[in-house]
Amino acid sequence: MSAGAQFGLFAVTAASCALAAWLSRALCHAILQAGLLADYRVNLANRTGR
Repeated sequence: MSAGAQFGLFAVTAASCALAAWLSRALCHAILQAGLLADYRVNLANRTGR
């Protein structure tokens, strides 16, 4: 495989990973803000700053 094709595949993979990470963080933040995780440990840790 040529170097240009390898670089292109790397760039697409990196971009898709960054997009997936951003989307998952945004979804988690929205769920926390909606109060759906009020009784779960992740929300309790978020309130105490841990």
